[in-house]
Amino acid sequence: MSILSKSNWFISWGWIILLIVGVLLVIAITIVLIKNKKVRKQIENDKKQNNIFLEIFGGNENIISCESKGSRLVLVLKDYSLLNEEKLKENGVTSLIRATNKVTLIIGEKSKDLEEFINENKRP
Repeated sequence: MSILSKSNWFISWGWIILLIVGVLLVIAITIVLIKNKKVRKQIENDKKQNNIFLEIFGGNENIISCESKGSRLVLVLKDYSLLNEEKLKENGVTSLIRATNKVTLIIGEKSKDLEEFINENKRP
């Protein structure tokens, strides 16, 4: 095969290959952008949910300490009467165990994230 015939091959098929690669590249970039948008939206929703829990607990000034243990979240509160038990159940808490001002909540897989959020936003 001569150099001339190789260049003719590229002229006849090369543009098709470049077009296919270009389309695949556009598809890949679109998938990445859509996935990033979904991740950003999920992070925003998690922040909103965490703020709702903070309000349910009576605000960050009502929380003395917070610790997650698996699917459980253990809180020590200054004033238990500020805790809104009804809203806890509306927001996915399956169980609540109370001992004086210590409260154990069964939250599920979000307990660690919620603990981190509370501890980051807790006021002394």
